Amino acid sequence: MNKTIGILALVLGIGIMTFTNPNQQQYVQYASEQIIRELPQDFCNNSQLKKWFDFANQNLSQLCQSGLGLGLNLGKESVKQIIDNNTQRQNLILLSLYTTNIANRQYQTAGLFGKFITFKKTE
Repeated sequence: MNKTIGILALVLGIGIMTFTNPNQQQYVQYASEQIIRELPQDFCNNSQLKKWFDFANQNLSQLCQSGLGLGLNLGKESVKQIIDNNTQRQNLILLSLYTTNIANRQYQTAGLFGKFITFKKTE
């Protein structure tokens, strides 16, 4: 009886993982939101720019982040297309592994249970 329950639980778990394995479109949506949020901060906090912003005024750093963020949001469909064109998906049935090369960075992300976990980002 316990073996039967264990086997049923295993089969149910595998079925849930299979049906909740996110597709490429879902990944592109997730990645574009992450990059649109992350890129302005990284670019505007670049050590060379930061020195200049510190000299000029801290408000310029905020303006840089806001302006770049707004531009990326306005071009969100273009960002999605760039991500889609620069992403390789490994569909492992129960989960998917995504590798994206964009803006001189490589992102490695796992998709499972309808969610994403970015576990490696290299510059």
